[in-house]
Amino acid sequence: MALWICARRAGEHLVSGDIRRILWERIMTATDGLIRTAFDAYNRRDSMSLLAMLPDDIVWPGDVGMLKGKDALQAYWQRQWATTRTHDTVVDVREMGGGYVVVSLSQTVETLDGVPISSGHLHYGFVVRDGLIQALKTRKA
Repeated sequence: MALWICARRAGEHLVSGDIRRILWERIMTATDGLIRTAFDAYNRRDSMSLLAMLPDDIVWPGDVGMLKGKDALQAYWQRQWATTRTHDTVVDVREMGGGYVVVSLSQTVETLDGVPISSGHLHYGFVVRDGLIQALKTRKA
């Protein structure tokens, strides 16, 4: 049994394509919000908020291999934040299907004293499922 929930403006008549579009927009709004909230937390160096958006058994790319679990990921971020200041600005969030989301962003990395180290555009691929960020892949734009 399927349950369809849909809101509409007064006087609007919906057909099945409209329902799919509205549901898609609501899903994307939730996914977009999750991604932007995660990057905002990262920019604030708020690891507790970030970790709340990930499953307990998260596997995440690190400098020398894959990090397993929230403790490993938190330690990784703490090491990064102890030596550099990174700021990521989300430019675009695109749902590619199957929970896969491509995020385009502008990134700047500085020393703690504000000396630029690098800047550029990146694309991150996330898997979002059950309201959590399940995985990350990175590549340069």
